[in-house]
Amino acid sequence: MSALHDFDLLLCRHVRDNVYWNRADKDVAERLRTLDPRLSSFLTDDPPPTAGEDWGPKLLLTDEELSALAFALDHLPKRSEKDWLPLQGIYERSTLCTGEILRRLAPAEGRRWATESERFKRKLTAHTIELHEGIEIVAEWVRKLRRYLEAMRALTLIPPPVGSFPTPTNPSPTLPEEAEVDTDNLSDLERMRRAISTHPKRSNAPAPALVKLAGINRQRGYKALRELAAIGEYKGFQKSKATEPSNGSS
Repeated sequence: MSALHDFDLLLCRHVRDNVYWNRADKDVAERLRTLDPRLSSFLTDDPPPTAGEDWGPKLLLTDEELSALAFALDHLPKRSEKDWLPLQGIYERSTLCTGEILRRLAPAEGRRWATESERFKRKLTAHTIELHEGIEIVAEWVRKLRRYLEAMRALTLIPPPVGSFPTPTNPSPTLPEEAEVDTDNLSDLERMRRAISTHPKRSNAPAPALVKLAGINRQRGYKALRELAAIGEYKGFQKSKATEPSNGSS
């Protein structure tokens, strides 16, 4: 998958959890009932008895859904004002996205993401903020995150209207007809993932062996492995002294 996409899912779940923990408040519950029932259900449904920490469907929240939620929870009566519960451990996961941006886009964009992420962390943790403010900050963070995925043409990992990843109010979206998806790159990544999973040394396997196992062009294979290394799925470059093919290799 993608470190950016995984972090997006994590932030959206963080929003859901913050709302879920306050769902029993009378005023909060009343505001949530003004939302689309599918969104309200996603935010407030109880987990099944056997559910683990990562319960519930893997859905993203669109910009529209996040905005509607923040608006609904703004200006709560004084007796029902709720604080945002920050979780530093979640925010630190933003660092895992930097390598993906460096590899897929440009070093300057990787540095920009790291700087912006530090700003969002401070806004969420420096002092107590209200629940709706936390949602607004996360919404801004995921907007920036999704712009990077859009630049990578990873549209299947972005919610509508740009992409086709499911959301509470649109569980089966389709891509716009004019969308250009990087299907070749996704196919190469999957081929290299399959090779890693079947090689005895797994993620530590030598790159040449994985390329041969995948039956893929060396240049494309190494490119896919570099991207997998950037998101922590491949460690063979640290173990192997093999040189990567030049741009002219075939």
